[in-house]
Amino acid sequence: MSNKDAIPQLHDQFFLATMSDVKNATDFLKAKLPTEIASRIDFSHIEVVSSSHHDKKRYRKLYSDLVIKTKLKNSETPAEIYVLFEHKTEQHPRLFHQLLSYMTAMWGEDITLAKTERRKVCFRPIFPLVFYHGPGKWRVPTEFSELFCCGRELKQRLLSFSYTLFDTADWSPTSEERGEMNSELILHLRLFRDAFQRDRESIKQAFNELSELMKSGSDTDYLLLILTYVAQSRKLDFEEIRSLIEESEMDEEVVMSTIGTMNVAEIWKRSGYHEGIEKGIEKGIYAVAEQMLQKGFDVATVADVTKLSEAEIRHIRDSLH
Repeated sequence: MSNKDAIPQLHDQFFLATMSDVKNATDFLKAKLPTEIASRIDFSHIEVVSSSHHDKKRYRKLYSDLVIKTKLKNSETPAEIYVLFEHKTEQHPRLFHQLLSYMTAMWGEDITLAKTERRKVCFRPIFPLVFYHGPGKWRVPTEFSELFCCGRELKQRLLSFSYTLFDTADWSPTSEERGEMNSELILHLRLFRDAFQRDRESIKQAFNELSELMKSGSDTDYLLLILTYVAQSRKLDFEEIRSLIEESEMDEEVVMSTIGTMNVAEIWKRSGYHEGIEKGIEKGIYAVAEQMLQKGFDVATVADVTKLSEAEIRHIRDSLH
């Protein structure tokens, strides 16, 4: 794996680890979906579903970053709705084509199911949400119609859809969000926002928040996930991480003994960022896979979400028993 490929994978996998957690996804959607959508959702039914969709014409699978399924509340006709998460660290108008490909693939599945069950086609409602934390403020239009080169009158007759944007660039938790979002989610959003900075104060603040989470029972896999993401996204070596831990409120003895047990220090010293990314993220993704299996997800779904092979997922499942 090249460094060019590894860094985007680092961000993608940390995003996946964050939003695959039902608690985090629920809190985020409550706070960040438009009110007219959030007010209609029954947040007691949140489920991470397979993010792959068959594209038979091209004989391949289309992968969205994450798909969350939920239900409408207080509806005479109970309906499932879907939030299509797309995580971006760079921006380009091709995003619209990508989102449209995902949505048409999902609606294609609806057509096939209706034909199989010999009933009327009913397309699932899909709401795209773009999560951006790249360098620079997001500038791609949120309305698809803005990309057509024609007058307003013609645009009214053309296909149009929009996405909800969450840009971390100017984000800081409001007092209301602190009441709506759990502490782990707030920490992760801060890490996404500051991922391309090397500001020591922001890292120490993150470590202080991590310290509080560890006191409340977060395990060593979680500690490793956060430390790896901070180190690799900011290109910090082991000594820099150690220095920041000493300056923060974290229990240095506990943290360093944990890192030593898992050999992360040696990974950083011996192989640099490449192996550190792969080993650290592997730990985090395996933890996500375990959580999903424990919550009853089938092997194929866990493999689609985590991008691990089905054989790996079965091995993880068997080790839990």
